[in-house]
Amino acid sequence: MSDRFHSVEIIIETTNRTKSLIEYFLPGVIHSGEVAPEVQVLGSDLCDATITKIVCRDLGSTKLVICPSPSSLTTAEASILELCRIVSSLPISARREWDQANKREFYVGYDLDGKGTCFTDRFSDSTVIAVASIKASIGIAIYRGRNQDLDEEP
Repeated sequence: MSDRFHSVEIIIETTNRTKSLIEYFLPGVIHSGEVAPEVQVLGSDLCDATITKIVCRDLGSTKLVICPSPSSLTTAEASILELCRIVSSLPISARREWDQANKREFYVGYDLDGKGTCFTDRFSDSTVIAVASIKASIGIAIYRGRNQDLDEEP
């Protein structure tokens, strides 16, 4: 089976402010586009990163899906370790917002060709410790290959 690491996104759910986190991950002038009520996609002229901001007014909460700028890192583990390093060195106000969040997750995506019957990946103990040290978790999404018919059986 052919598999390909796709990306690591950061998922944050909070009832607190997110302004400093947004400004850190999107330096410069922030542009906003509304894609649905209470859903904005944010970007910046200075980087390729995007943030999807979902506001749930009924619950008083905000969800951020941070898609960092593409990097040359080719594995989920290397990407997670780099993001842990970035979070560990956040400015005080952004780190406070990170620490106050209800959910902090590194969401790993893989593209698979769908021909195999099994998929495995592993994270070392040092990666798990780094993630736990910033009170985050790891989530995984496996996407069926883009060229595969969705009705086709693997």
